[in-house]
Amino acid sequence: MRVRTFLHIPHEGWLIVAGLVLCVWLAVHEQHWLIGASLSAVILFGLGYFYDSDRILCSVPLAVVAPVDGTVTSVELVRDEFLDRNALRFRIKPAALGAYSLRAPIEGKLREPRSEHVDTSTHVSWIQSDEGDDVLIAAGRGGLLGQRPCLVPVGERVGHGRRCGLRRLARSIDVYIDESSRAKVCPGQSVRAGTDVLAILKRKPAEEEAIA
Repeated sequence: MRVRTFLHIPHEGWLIVAGLVLCVWLAVHEQHWLIGASLSAVILFGLGYFYDSDRILCSVPLAVVAPVDGTVTSVELVRDEFLDRNALRFRIKPAALGAYSLRAPIEGKLREPRSEHVDTSTHVSWIQSDEGDDVLIAAGRGGLLGQRPCLVPVGERVGHGRRCGLRRLARSIDVYIDESSRAKVCPGQSVRAGTDVLAILKRKPAEEEAIA
């Protein structure tokens, strides 16, 4: 399951644009030309803000891809309080005119995040692959308007690099993966959602034996 778009703009974006168009019509109808012109400029900005073009998705095995367009601000080992583990955390600052949609870093199933230390009800999404790899997406700063990063219901599957949510007003997006993973980006590097690789997951010993 994935977030659907019309003319590369999510339905949520069209609702906001439609509201602005109505405001422009009312302003012109009442001959408030300056207000109408200003709102028209806002509409053009909004179309660019919500736009999300199709792109060639990453096909690298075990790759964790960027969930949003933006700039990597930090890559560090931290304590993941959401899943109670040591983890490699990538913090990404979304680009102002980057894709509005959020894409799944890996293919897998949405699970219900639980933590005794932090509230996970509104800003955290947990994706678990068929091999048991856990990737967690969290809104580090800013807001998702009361929604989780992934809008896909818990228990549903998401595709690798496919649209699964909306970044909304988030000023940073954190991606937590297993500490044994190999980072492929560094702070200051620009990334594109669904295309650029943040890290390569380390294959578990059991998987290596199965392949051998």
